[in-house]
Amino acid sequence: MEINESYLIEQYGPNLGSVRDIDLSYKKMTDYDSQIFEQLKKFGIDNLVKSLAPPESRLAKWKPKITSIHPQKFQKCSNLTFLEISENSLFEIDANLFSGLKNLQKLSLNKNEIYEIDSRCFCDLNNLTYLNLSVNRIEEVDSKWFEKLGNLRELELSDNLISRIDAKCFRGLDSEKIRMITLNGNRRSFKSFVRDDF
Repeated sequence: MEINESYLIEQYGPNLGSVRDIDLSYKKMTDYDSQIFEQLKKFGIDNLVKSLAPPESRLAKWKPKITSIHPQKFQKCSNLTFLEISENSLFEIDANLFSGLKNLQKLSLNKNEIYEIDSRCFCDLNNLTYLNLSVNRIEEVDSKWFEKLGNLRELELSDNLISRIDAKCFRGLDSEKIRMITLNGNRRSFKSFVRDDF
């Protein structure tokens, strides 16, 4: 199945203008139109795609998985507040991938194969309150990831390959706003960070 403008009109018809969230997690998507994000914006849809992959129970049937997303793909989606690209096969996160998403509040990249994240990739996400990077292949945590994330409340880094975290790694986070950082299930045992650790 290809996701394009015709598909959106067929599925949502005259009510498309009132749609604010689209969940494609149960669709067997084989391709998507490269302009899909602009089309969604044109129709006023603010919260894109709960997930581009199906739930875990259908994971074995899902082909292909997303392995990369073109840099600046979301640049024209400035009203987006929630983005979930979970349960795919992303390996790297480019510096400009989330460029322009100044209103994004929740970002889920869990259950991918991510091992490399550019140090500047989250720099436009000043309003982000939730970031999920759990169940990936991250070995090192870069302190520059969090320099502009002063509104972050929850950070999930559990079930990666992290063996060392610099003591100053989370200094960019606001100690009054951050509630939880989960680090369980890594190569080395870490305790959960709470306000007193900042």
